[in-house]
Amino acid sequence: MASPGTEDTARLEQSPHLGDRINIATRSAHTKLNKLLLLRLPLAVPPQAQNPSAYVSGLIHVAPVYLAFESLWQVLLLSHDAKAAREKEGRICGLEGYQSDKSPVEPQSMPPLHFIESGENVLVNRQAASGRVHSILDRIFLPGLARSSSLLLDIRSITGWPKHVLDEQVKAVSSSGRLGEFIAHIKRSVGKNPHVLLAYAWVLYMALFSGGQYIKATLEAAGHEFWSKTSDPVQPSNKACEEPIPVPNRALPDHKTTSSCVFGSLEFFRFATPQEGEDLKTEFKKRLLESEALLTSGERDDIVQEAICIFENMNLLVAQLDRVVENRPTTPSTNSLDGWASFLTVPLLGGRLRDSVALTKER
Repeated sequence: MASPGTEDTARLEQSPHLGDRINIATRSAHTKLNKLLLLRLPLAVPPQAQNPSAYVSGLIHVAPVYLAFESLWQVLLLSHDAKAAREKEGRICGLEGYQSDKSPVEPQSMPPLHFIESGENVLVNRQAASGRVHSILDRIFLPGLARSSSLLLDIRSITGWPKHVLDEQVKAVSSSGRLGEFIAHIKRSVGKNPHVLLAYAWVLYMALFSGGQYIKATLEAAGHEFWSKTSDPVQPSNKACEEPIPVPNRALPDHKTTSSCVFGSLEFFRFATPQEGEDLKTEFKKRLLESEALLTSGERDDIVQEAICIFENMNLLVAQLDRVVENRPTTPSTNSLDGWASFLTVPLLGGRLRDSVALTKER
């Protein structure tokens, strides 16, 4: 593959900050992913979609990525006897228990699947993270940041599935195709180098902070009638959906739950902070910048390489979704492309793509 351009190399040398290095190194892969998603988002909403089936079929493939790395992060923090303090602050993913199957579903109420299973020695060694790395991970995992419970809430709200069916479906898709390989890679990589969790945090949270509000607005524009429809069977399992489950309307700026409920939960894109996530984004970037000095040069290199791997695997995941949904987008008009141009505006700065399997072997 082509080497990074002279300009990119110079920028890497001149930009010591980790976030900048990730942005520079992932420009090509990120640009590719943007184009793929830009062409597919219209397929999830009217007039091309008659119900939320396409959207939730995609969401169920995204959820395991967040579930995997957030669960691993949680185990590392708990391994350093942080459980009591974090539960008190409500910072362990907000994953305390279930609601009854058909009651309105509350955000932050659903636990992730058990990605950290007994006997899986390739997963996190509870002593793997040094005190130094643990302190970084502990500081950066901010309240309200985790998305696992929000993703499961959204899927359950749209599909109407009871919790045991939701667990079964997400767990099944987590072991299939490219997604299954990606999840296995996350477990191996974090198990060996816990500090690479910072790559997942930067890539996957910054995507939501930067482009998530635009995506959310597009989905909300589909309207109440669209989101209140029962979805067609979800792919790839062809599992039938039930009537959608209403969720509390949390649209007010003060984040007080209203008395009304709405269909089509989009909690994945919502951050319950006074500035609707902007303050959380600022604090996240600030803490990462402050923590960089605690990382070795080799650890920073690991994080940048893992970020490249994340984008490559996400591109492969989109290809898997095309096969699953069997609804490949046709080339839209120039006007349509212009209209979607701001989709997923994570900072786009450069570098070369490398095969994710090769990266795994190098670790």
